[in-house]
Amino acid sequence: MKFAHMADCHIGSWSDPKLRELSTKAFQRAIDICIDKKVEFILISGDLFHTALPAIESLKAAVEKLKQAKDNNINVYVLAGSHDYSPSGKTILEVLDKAGIITDITNKKTFAVQGRAKITGIHGRRGSLEKQEYDKLNKQELENASGFKIFMFHSAISEIQMSGLDMIEKLSIKQFPKNFDYYAGGHVHQIIEKNIPDYGKIIYPGPTFPDTFKELEELKQGGFYIIEKNPETNLQTEYIPLNMCSVFSINMDCNQKTSEEVNAQLKELVSQKEFIHTIVTIRLFGELKTGKTSDINFRSLRKNLETKGAISILRNTSKLSSKEFKAVKVAQGSVDEVENMIIKENSDQINVEDWDQQTQQQKIVELMQILSQQRADGERVVDFEKRITKQAMQILK
Repeated sequence: MKFAHMADCHIGSWSDPKLRELSTKAFQRAIDICIDKKVEFILISGDLFHTALPAIESLKAAVEKLKQAKDNNINVYVLAGSHDYSPSGKTILEVLDKAGIITDITNKKTFAVQGRAKITGIHGRRGSLEKQEYDKLNKQELENASGFKIFMFHSAISEIQMSGLDMIEKLSIKQFPKNFDYYAGGHVHQIIEKNIPDYGKIIYPGPTFPDTFKELEELKQGGFYIIEKNPETNLQTEYIPLNMCSVFSINMDCNQKTSEEVNAQLKELVSQKEFIHTIVTIRLFGELKTGKTSDINFRSLRKNLETKGAISILRNTSKLSSKEFKAVKVAQGSVDEVENMIIKENSDQINVEDWDQQTQQQKIVELMQILSQQRADGERVVDFEKRITKQAMQILK
């Protein structure tokens, strides 16, 4: 018996089109590898898509590959994850199941039988709302069933150490049925392989492609597992990396450095290598000794990196500050008066080419008005984002 286990594909994630394409291609490559290695079936333990109603292009790309697996006699068993559900509790997985593209394990009341394997599981929900579903399990019936048993889930387990996830809601392993041969996890974007007495092999395969800035820094790439079980041997596990591109991360402590020094160091770092087919992440933190955060010339840095072949440049300056940010004293007045005073007092800290100070102040007001808009009733998030972006770009020209 040979099968694949993947999770957290998040097809359709990333607003950057190049990263969104890489994420989709990582999933497609995973399916190609499964076909090439002739696995008998594939498990996807939640968050196949990034949203409950994925964009047409994302849905089309995924369905095409899932059908290709089906045409090669590889059944795909999918469990709904926290991102797969709409607020009303609907999921596109139901449609794919009805079309015969996948088998949706989410609402199965009994085992799905795949050759010598029996597959069941419990879906994931935002805020760990799936806990109540575990309370409804007939554990004794599941534990007494014969055969090679697989339990799919999309939750963190408190008994397994997970880096940086102290604040996330977790389930106890005691809430899971015992005596299963394989526990196929999802939701935790980390690669974890664990054996727990009375339970069995528990694996989190991590994402098929990093889903956040931090994951790009730490994981660099995604992947999945291929599991093989022969009558004479224990489970053989193999992690299959999906190296879609290179990732180069810059982490710079800017504390007590001038903005000129930061610019010089960034320029030096970039000058030392080429960045062909590379994602570059830039994380700056600390308090500048002199100068403003807006003095750091990201525009020039981006152009330099793109010239050297970088496919995407991401930056994080949420923990970068400047001593030169002035406190604003505002007399009582209307909201508009207070906002205008704050803008006027601080607009000199913004440096946009070809804009005088008056133009900058007017543009800030116009952008604030656009960004304060609410999503219309029935408007999809993706359409709302496109509308806001289009309006903002018209102002920025």
